[in-house]
Amino acid sequence: MVEIKAFGGLRYKDVDFQKVITPPYDVIDDDMKKRFQELSEYNFVNLILNDDHNKAKELFNEWINKKILVKDEDSLYIYQQEFKLDNKIITRTGFICLLKIEDFGKNILPHEKTFDKYINDRFDLMVKTRSNLENIFLIYQDRNKEIDSLIILSTEKEENIKFIDDDNCVHKIWKIDNGEVIEKIVSLMSDKKLLIADGHHRYKTALKYRKEHGNEYVMATLVNSFNEGVVILPTNRLVNEKVNIEDFSDYFDVKEADEITNLEEKSFIVSTKEKKYLIKLKEEEILNEVFKDNEIFKNLDVAILHNLIFEKILKIPMEEQKPPKIKFVKGNKLTIDSINDSNTAFFVRCPSLEQTFNIANTGKVMPQKSTYFYPKMFSGLVIYRIGS
Repeated sequence: MVEIKAFGGLRYKDVDFQKVITPPYDVIDDDMKKRFQELSEYNFVNLILNDDHNKAKELFNEWINKKILVKDEDSLYIYQQEFKLDNKIITRTGFICLLKIEDFGKNILPHEKTFDKYINDRFDLMVKTRSNLENIFLIYQDRNKEIDSLIILSTEKEENIKFIDDDNCVHKIWKIDNGEVIEKIVSLMSDKKLLIADGHHRYKTALKYRKEHGNEYVMATLVNSFNEGVVILPTNRLVNEKVNIEDFSDYFDVKEADEITNLEEKSFIVSTKEKKYLIKLKEEEILNEVFKDNEIFKNLDVAILHNLIFEKILKIPMEEQKPPKIKFVKGNKLTIDSINDSNTAFFVRCPSLEQTFNIANTGKVMPQKSTYFYPKMFSGLVIYRIGS
């Protein structure tokens, strides 16, 4: 069973939230970091992206002592994001809690491969600060929306936190400290399975911390898969070589494309700086060979991209299918802007949520960066001080 509980989170007090809350560490580049640091000495980037983790620890303790960060009574926290996509306003609502850490497989399901080199850095920061500074985003299935109905009641009052990020996404936090409501949510969650949407590295870091330091819980945001705001966008690929489009003709129909269009199943856009091409798989027989031991991936475009196109056609070994050989780029505009004379972009359809759950339930994982759950959950809204 999944075990969750309320906790007394640390939260900013008497600050301008616009000046202290940030995106997660892994999307902040050097220019963004500098800009955030200039906004406020208490900007959260000074904790999550401090080059000196001992300094991050000192700052963290200083902010607590100065009551910049103040501890709540035990609560759950509603986290709502309002964003615009395709000219439509969409709302995603979940709740922040403590999740009992357990090994992958029975109740906690990963869905994509990870780069383990990032874990040591996050682990050291967790050890130094003795805290979960950032969230793990997980999805559960509740078709009847029983938990959502309890959450929505608590959003009728004024939010505790509200701010708008640079992409005009509105972030809101409400606190649930009603013991009866908390008890109902805890009970309703007990029979659910959880899919990690974003935060595989953070969850693996929590597993490592549990093994070495004995902590049993990690901070997590849980969202119902039947919530309209669960949106997956594609993550495109940039290969640092200029490919020969004729190499694809054995397995794909190839034609020039004028623009980046909505892709059909088993189709891809291949783009150099000079031209764009639409390639569409000719025969599915080749997939029987490529996925002879993993038939579930035959209808997953991102798996076809990595296994057939990258490995078989371009001869890029699986272990090299990561930076610097292959870069992962979110969004079509940024991908187009990143194309130069010496690389090639591959535009790919994203997996559906149903595909993601089905594959995770088999114990298999998709290629790294297969999904981009949009928008990102921000950091600094709530912090869990381990053991507090």
